[in-house]
Amino acid sequence: MTTTSEVVETEIVIRDAAVSQAGFGTPLIAAVHDFWPETVRTFSELLELVTPPLAVPVTHPIYRAARAFKAQKPSPTQFKVGKRTTIATQVFKLTPAPVPAAGASYAFMIDGKALSATVAAAGTVAQACTAIAAAITAYTPPLGVTAVATATEVTVTSGVVGARHTFSVSSANIGYADTTVDPGIEDDLNAIRAFDPDWYGLVIDSLGADEIISAASWAEAQVMLFFPTLQDAACLGAGTTDVGSQLKAATLQRTITLWHHRGAEQYAAAAWCGKMIPKTPGSANWANKSLSLVDMSTLSDSERGNLRTKNVNYYVPVKGIGFTLDGRASGGRYADITHGIDWFEARVQERIVSLLANNDKVPYTDSGIQLVRGQVEAQILEAITAQIADGAQEWFTTVPKVANVNPQDKIQRILRDVYFQFVLQGAINKVLIKGAVLVAAG
Repeated sequence: MTTTSEVVETEIVIRDAAVSQAGFGTPLIAAVHDFWPETVRTFSELLELVTPPLAVPVTHPIYRAARAFKAQKPSPTQFKVGKRTTIATQVFKLTPAPVPAAGASYAFMIDGKALSATVAAAGTVAQACTAIAAAITAYTPPLGVTAVATATEVTVTSGVVGARHTFSVSSANIGYADTTVDPGIEDDLNAIRAFDPDWYGLVIDSLGADEIISAASWAEAQVMLFFPTLQDAACLGAGTTDVGSQLKAATLQRTITLWHHRGAEQYAAAAWCGKMIPKTPGSANWANKSLSLVDMSTLSDSERGNLRTKNVNYYVPVKGIGFTLDGRASGGRYADITHGIDWFEARVQERIVSLLANNDKVPYTDSGIQLVRGQVEAQILEAITAQIADGAQEWFTTVPKVANVNPQDKIQRILRDVYFQFVLQGAINKVLIKGAVLVAAG
């Protein structure tokens, strides 16, 4: 329990069916590194990362994620980097598609290096796996990974503990899945949060399903949003065991996923985070946004449908413009709702703490209770101005009369039953138009 919550508790009930600042614009990258000793460091510009003595390589996950933040307009005025100390050996699996009768070519990239493999006519998946593994092993200079083929897949393992390798495919016939075992990311995040809790958007350096699921579970108990980029090919299918399906099954409302074909190269979810959290919380729709320095994914109708079913967002062209779709958390709630409610709750707490701190005494009388009520109403009015609450709809607050208060509560100086209600503005994501065009006036 924080000091603030010992003074004032805010319970907000979100009724999705009916309609229902404290670092809200600051993201944090949790990553394994040895560039500086402290658990969390704050930055304003990318140049600070690459300038000696830090000299963070532009291929490091910290730089890639920070670049995704700062490329957006607007972008966060500052971002933080949290130091992970539990270190894993990255492992990912490549699954070639069945080989057509005429043979197949496989074109892909590891750490930005172009590779290819070919299987002749009447070839098999096993032969494709052998050819892909051979291409990885033979590359000069070495890629720093080992590749082992089986009859159905290629397992790629980093040769350096803690190193992260990127993968992308241009021929669309190799499936990717990061199967790195979670080394204990929750411990890392607890240490980071304890050192510095003043941030709101979380990005991690891993695309591994295990680490993403652990971080998502941790984030659900925090006041924050988690932005994992997903690249696992299984998310595009109809199966229910992939990382997107697991996050949905857990009904996580603080995890905002984004599937992207160049996952760790461009950190698309970090770009989305960087574009949205600088905005007034709850006032902006997260759907239909264009992202700078992020390629649009080419997805079939069935792949889009499968992602939507799993509440996995994606970034695709709509009339030639990049659109983020649909702006939902894994649990199905729209991201702007959670963002706005978190902001409202934090602001109410701040107002009540200020009321108690700036008065010699707030009396336990009807007039004193009205002072509390006034702060809640002031925050609702601010939410209306910020375009979070719909001022055209009915809103109200209620407080108890002193005569009706439980005597024990008055003895303990606890005020309960302060209640408010307002309607969120919501947003339009999709427009359906129907009309008639007449050849001649009838």
